Amino acid sequence: MPTRILTGVAALAKEYDYFVLDLWGTLHDGVQPLPGAVDCLTRLRETGCRIGILSNAPRRAAVVEQNMNRIGIPEGLYDFVWSSGEEAWQAIAQRSDDWYRGLGRRCFHIGPNRDSEMLDNPGLDPVDDLAAAEFVLCTGLERYQESLADYAPILAAAAARGLKLICANPDLVVLRGGQREFCAGTLGAHYEETLGGDVRWYGKPHPPVLRNCLDRLQAPVNGRSVMVGDALRTDVAAAVAAGVASIFLVGGIHAEELGVAPGGLPDQDSLAALLAGAEHAPDTVLPAFVWE
Repeated sequence: MPTRILTGVAALAKEYDYFVLDLWGTLHDGVQPLPGAVDCLTRLRETGCRIGILSNAPRRAAVVEQNMNRIGIPEGLYDFVWSSGEEAWQAIAQRSDDWYRGLGRRCFHIGPNRDSEMLDNPGLDPVDDLAAAEFVLCTGLERYQESLADYAPILAAAAARGLKLICANPDLVVLRGGQREFCAGTLGAHYEETLGGDVRWYGKPHPPVLRNCLDRLQAPVNGRSVMVGDALRTDVAAAVAAGVASIFLVGGIHAEELGVAPGGLPDQDSLAALLAGAEHAPDTVLPAFVWE
């Protein structure tokens, strides 16, 4: 079925009963709610739909929820919040497979201090010296203005020692207040693809994070579930992997490629060119998470 282009969620409210929403780039920009997002969430909630928030944030779900409430997305407009960081934290604590059972406990953290709650985990002992580490936990870059080049030496040293790396956020970039910033996924991809390192990924599009959310929504496999987000590589791909529909918001990280102004829709040629280079095409395109 060809991708359809609509102006708002209102046209879809009777089509889906279970919504899983991306957070950053869908509901907020890291600083404040995106225009129309809270209103759309409120109206969608009034239809009786069940709503889960699924973020690739490399932090525990409770922390992600507290932050989104603080910047203006209130409680009561969704059923739960889940995160890639929570998935990673749980996996480290539970050690449920051979990869983890052979991991060791001494963990070197690559990431900012704001992610420090990820280190409060019974499955690891943080170390400050890479030479003493048995594995690496990557949650992001320490400062907003940094890039891969700032981390290439430490990643190369870790790879030379054969250390496994846990990537708690597979996003490559994010828009914070309109400014593009690199995420942990950029470091994880370099470690795996360039340095040949062993990486365990958490978050969209890697299973089972979306299926976990659908289970929590008690969503039956009947075609009435949908994933909403602004990233083809993570949100749309996660929907395809889970066998559910996808809504792609063009005003997020792909807006510059598409030449889209805030609240606008791309021309057919620009959209076709973007989708031609993507692994998966969305079912529906919207300008943003707005009602109409």
